[in-house]
Amino acid sequence: MTEEISTSQTAPSLPTRVISVGSLDGSANPFLFETEGRKGQYLTLSHRWGNAGIIKTTITNIAEHRKQIQLDSLSQTFQDAICFTRKLGYHYIWIDSLCIIQDSCEDWEFEASRMSEIYKNSILTLSASIATSGDTGLFYPREEWNSVELPVLSAKDGAFASFSITDRLLSTFEEDVRGGTLSQRAWCLQERILSPRILHFGKHQLHWECISGCWSESCITAISEHDACSGDIDLKETLQVLEVNGKSPLRQIYGRGPYGKWYRMITAYSRRMITNDQDRLPALVGLAKIFKQFSGDEYAAGLWIDDIPAGLLWSGLSFHAPCDTASPLRRPTKNCAPSWSWAS
Repeated sequence: MTEEISTSQTAPSLPTRVISVGSLDGSANPFLFETEGRKGQYLTLSHRWGNAGIIKTTITNIAEHRKQIQLDSLSQTFQDAICFTRKLGYHYIWIDSLCIIQDSCEDWEFEASRMSEIYKNSILTLSASIATSGDTGLFYPREEWNSVELPVLSAKDGAFASFSITDRLLSTFEEDVRGGTLSQRAWCLQERILSPRILHFGKHQLHWECISGCWSESCITAISEHDACSGDIDLKETLQVLEVNGKSPLRQIYGRGPYGKWYRMITAYSRRMITNDQDRLPALVGLAKIFKQFSGDEYAAGLWIDDIPAGLLWSGLSFHAPCDTASPLRRPTKNCAPSWSWAS
């Protein structure tokens, strides 16, 4: 396959490494491509590792991955994502376990700090929204449905047509996305908020999400904002429109609204599961970087300096909860944040 990398000023910079997906006919295996600052279009994958035997790039195998990665050695989700990228006509996809050197702390920290750019500049994020592990794949088996075809005679011009009636009940955006596996994972929150366009792979249908709205395969109109959005992602719109004029403090322009959305997002984020407690703050660094860029404020372990008096009022419980209610927050096994931060 001939490598085609756009040099257009409108094309974003590629991440440090991407997976070159190989040929459409499958005659060439994918490989790890070191981009060296080149520009081009690429996709990203949002997924859950689970208990699958996920292939990782390490210090010892990176040279081999630069040559080729056997497609059939990858988990089903990775295989589906690579083949889907080929079908769409794109050459590159970013997958975390393959594009970050997993046993290099230096590389991991550098790439984690660039999550905002990686997902924000992606042309499309493929979301394995209901997959429980890498073995599940993107495509859920579709069942056979009972259907009856009925003829229709037009009273206006006598033309014949037909339509079908079926007993199938499709999974909804609410079930596949808001109630899906990835909605329970901490790392996946910023991936969803930062991505400009997402294709969610559901149980019975696909769902599309972008800043303009959300749609399902079975819908001809956009899903209502109430059904599509919740406290964890309403920050997305704020990050799209938030701007600060000169060096004016954010609060002088917008009041406390943006900070309120940040902390509502934190409320939803803190309920999500995370495998490594040490990742509590790193899993938000992409969102914090974008918020800081627009606000001009200083980030401090999950809080914001200009809003620190209010930020320090965080609680593990709702302010309306009875005093004897157990907190949903748990203290990490190792110190990962200052004691005054909610992340501690």
